[in-house]
Amino acid sequence: MRPHLQLALDKTDLQAALMVCEETLPFIDWIEAGTPLVINAGLLSIKTIKQHFPAKPLVADIKIVDAARLMSVQTLEAGADIITVLSSAGDNTIRTCVDLAHQQGRRVLGDHICTRPAPADLRRLTELGVDFIGIHLPKDSNEGISPSQLESLLNQAQSPVVLAGGLTPERLSALAGWPIHAVVVGSAIIAHPNPAAEAERFAVILRDWH
Repeated sequence: MRPHLQLALDKTDLQAALMVCEETLPFIDWIEAGTPLVINAGLLSIKTIKQHFPAKPLVADIKIVDAARLMSVQTLEAGADIITVLSSAGDNTIRTCVDLAHQQGRRVLGDHICTRPAPADLRRLTELGVDFIGIHLPKDSNEGISPSQLESLLNQAQSPVVLAGGLTPERLSALAGWPIHAVVVGSAIIAHPNPAAEAERFAVILRDWH
């Protein structure tokens, strides 16, 4: 199965985010209300995106690390199909997110934002019940993960992996065929002069994933 293309709306203006969604809609599979957008526009961003694009699964990248019940309930009520919780959160926090989401038929992504992810970290998220594991290379670090390290992690992961962090068409092409459930692309599409054309470029790579 080819990976899904998740468009990360890491914008601060809701109307601008909606415009990018409209332009790229034929080529994307999941829409992400990015953390900067939710911080600036609040739960309204989640409600509005879901109202405009109800057929697309909506990921609310709220990065829960505490106050799981309050954060989860509000975000799910706003219309999120998938919520994110950080792997650095405590076990009870992650379990609460999972329980509340699953009660409503929604899903949870356990986001492991780390320059050196280890198999044990990913196993813990699976054991706590998350639906997806995010291997997420942080924006503010110059450290990377080698292709061999990434391939090893993907092969050891026991839950579907969502890959994020500085993906370009060239980098994505080099991973073709690897066991990835979804890829998250933000700035490469939303900052491009022609977002639709760039989204299509990513979609073609994923279409021919094999």
